Amino acid sequence: MDNTKLKLGLRMGFFGAIVALYLCLVGLIETFGERDIITGVISLGHILLLLAGLMIGYLTMRQVDQHINPLHEAERKAPGLGDTAHSIMAGIITGLALGLLMLVLDRLNIRDVLVSASPKLLELLLLENGITPAVLSLLPFGQGLAAGVLRIVVLGAVLGLAGGALYLLPASVRRPLIFGIGMVALLGLLSDLMRIALDQPGWSESFYKLLYTGRGLSSQGAGITVVATAAITAFWSYIPDFYARVISILTAWLPPWLRTTLAALLSISLLLRLAWFLGIETAYPPTLPACPGVTTGDINLAQCPGLILEGFTAPQGSTEGGLTSSAPIVSAAITLAESLMFLGIAASIVLLLLRAVQQASRAGKQQWPAPPPETLERAKRVVALYLGVAALLFVPGVVGVYPSEVLVMVGLYVVMGLGINIVVGMAGLLDLGYVAFFAVGAYSTALLTTVDASVGGAQMSFWGALPLVVAITAIAGLMVGAPVLRMRGDYLAIVTLGFGEIARILALSDWFKPWLGGAQGIIKIPDIHLGGIEFVGPQKLYYLILVSCLIAYFITARLKGSRVGRAWGAMREDEQVADVMGVNTTAYKLLAFAMGALIASVSGAIFAAKLGTIYPHSFKVEVSITALGLLIVGGIGSLPGVVVGAFALVGLPELLREFSEYRMLIYGAAMVIMMLVRPQGLLPSAGRGRELQGEELGQDDWMRMAAEAEAAGSDSAA
Repeated sequence: MDNTKLKLGLRMGFFGAIVALYLCLVGLIETFGERDIITGVISLGHILLLLAGLMIGYLTMRQVDQHINPLHEAERKAPGLGDTAHSIMAGIITGLALGLLMLVLDRLNIRDVLVSASPKLLELLLLENGITPAVLSLLPFGQGLAAGVLRIVVLGAVLGLAGGALYLLPASVRRPLIFGIGMVALLGLLSDLMRIALDQPGWSESFYKLLYTGRGLSSQGAGITVVATAAITAFWSYIPDFYARVISILTAWLPPWLRTTLAALLSISLLLRLAWFLGIETAYPPTLPACPGVTTGDINLAQCPGLILEGFTAPQGSTEGGLTSSAPIVSAAITLAESLMFLGIAASIVLLLLRAVQQASRAGKQQWPAPPPETLERAKRVVALYLGVAALLFVPGVVGVYPSEVLVMVGLYVVMGLGINIVVGMAGLLDLGYVAFFAVGAYSTALLTTVDASVGGAQMSFWGALPLVVAITAIAGLMVGAPVLRMRGDYLAIVTLGFGEIARILALSDWFKPWLGGAQGIIKIPDIHLGGIEFVGPQKLYYLILVSCLIAYFITARLKGSRVGRAWGAMREDEQVADVMGVNTTAYKLLAFAMGALIASVSGAIFAAKLGTIYPHSFKVEVSITALGLLIVGGIGSLPGVVVGAFALVGLPELLREFSEYRMLIYGAAMVIMMLVRPQGLLPSAGRGRELQGEELGQDDWMRMAAEAEAAGSDSAA
């Protein structure tokens, strides 16, 4: 056995042992062990141990591969099955560490030092409960401590082998398998959320029971999830081509008047359902009014239209013909539009089938129509736009109240992230006190709209106060930016961090208590109204947040491609060179602070109206850190990356509040892994990606030259 490979296996096994022991002794395994992923089969705590073993085996094989194929070698040699012995060795060492921990837990009481070293942890490590007998039969060592130690060591070896084999699999097989297993873990973890979402009208109860049982996935649900996710992942690369073919057929074979009619009916239906949801009821009306007598046999199908018409013309709030509606006219309009749309879809299908038969019967003719490329691209964009708008509008009614609340929080951070992206991502000004602008927007809204006499509120409406709030916060941005014009880098970060803390402490102080309420804050902030619509509750606030995100995204996108955006980009790359080339860095710095503050003010205004009361403790420095962190995770300077980062750092922790004790630990680990594995972010901008790729290539060239120099020195010495 190669000594270098042996050392790699031992080193990775040592790392695996540290990781496994750390997961156990900080309490993650015990806490997560109470949460089922597959009910009666495996818990989240066991999933963590399995993932640790798989990752150690996978990373060991990758280290062996890098040893076989150094950077300065042009020809690649694939590792063989014999190299999996090193992954097995790493897995055995990890299992031995856990076995030693089990012996210590059984013989010694170390809970005075390590609180999480409990009997419950020993029970989980014995693998005697929570795993089905079918799985245990693969490791038939009986019961007891000695059997448990032997079982965990053998399991470590199996996981190391599986991780190494996973690395050797082709990417076309490995990727669907990883995504399938990952989706099982995710759906099992979000079982409570899925219960809320699938409990909404329109979902079948049998569908939920097929996937879930208890607080986790059912066995058949896990199998369905793995197969479905693996199939989608495997065929994902073919979806764009299939989509283009479908749009090509629809564009070439459907007459323009029919396409326009269907688009108009869909638009009318979406707008009417949105009006219904916002102004009438927080539940979508049925696609077609019900005629329950048809299914029971009390009436025939011919009598159903008459009953439906009676229901439409009934007084508001009454029940006629099985139709209950608080707005029968709107319900009738939705039903009419969607009935005509379904008839149009049916006619389109019949027309497409007839034309396909006619085209196939003509010898020598092209069977697949090909519209002009410009027409095809425009049609693809229009269809994608319609589908995207429909999905966004229907989200709150489909997922329910709590997921809508999570989406509202994500939306607030998306707006803040787009604002700080101007300052940090475009202009290159590291701002750690961005929460100050968020606080100014919230407090300005509170002062201008509250009816609380103790702070002398102006009692304006939200929409009347919003322009003043934006102007006040933009001025605050200029006031913060003016003193720091000559600063950059770490010094700028420290100073802006101080400004953020100053804003919070001033709001908390007795000096401004007559105006800002001190520690008590400002209460009695009215809700947001628009016409007859009252934006109360997360399901309705979602639409306001959605519009704010779209407007902020549009503004930042236009700025990024404008002359102002190019000036900010020049400042970010090299401020001195930009100044020499004629860029007024002073003006553009102030503009960056003002625009970033302006966008943050909108988020703060909605936040104040959402809560109805604000306190200084809502504007801690953690808000700035989170806003900056979502830029790093999504990709600094990338607008889609802001959205992805907000879902990763705000949405996912909100959904996993049952593990809030370990929230910051997981947060920090995710950031470290992010910097090591993908420093450019999940969805980096093209320019930022090229910069980091160039830096990595330069580092690889340096390592290759160092290796060549070392090899040349060894040869000369010999």
